[in-house]
Amino acid sequence: MTGEASPRYLTDADPVEIDARLPEVKLIFLLREPVARAYSDYWMHRALGSDDRSFEDALESPGVWRRCIVTGEYHRHLRRFREVVGDDRMCVLLTDDIESDASGSFDTVCRYLGIEPVQTGPVGSVVNARVGYRSVRLRHLTPRLPSLARRVVGRINTTTLDYPPMRSDTRDRLRDHFGPHNAALASFLDRPLPW
Repeated sequence: MTGEASPRYLTDADPVEIDARLPEVKLIFLLREPVARAYSDYWMHRALGSDDRSFEDALESPGVWRRCIVTGEYHRHLRRFREVVGDDRMCVLLTDDIESDASGSFDTVCRYLGIEPVQTGPVGSVVNARVGYRSVRLRHLTPRLPSLARRVVGRINTTTLDYPPMRSDTRDRLRDHFGPHNAALASFLDRPLPW
């Protein structure tokens, strides 16, 4: 069994094309609370040097709004996939499911894929921590270096990214925005959401 992952498939992939090219494919969707996902997306792009505006100012841009907000209107995107591939080729998990029961979520995925659960290392440990860069310019030059130099410079240039909490008025505005979308998602999934 082979798989691949991308955060952009949900919004940017064409389910008809996926179905035509991979008629047996089984899709797994992992959804994060949309306000937190939007803020994290903003900070990831900011760490990469592609945006230095405040979160609130950045959201005024249609491109940032689409990337940060429209992406989190999950039911719209999932419905496109369901219409093409049907429920039996879709597994939808919430990050909250994994955080509260990583082993159970892993077993759910194995059953969905039709494989026996396998022993793994620690399930649920952080493997993709937030990172920032001491120099974004150096980050962009690093791929041109030989392999060993690239690894060394990458380690030296990488730092833990701690970003400030979101402004409460912004959080409230986004929760209001996502409220109807989350209600539609809960109905779509036929389960309550923890957010």
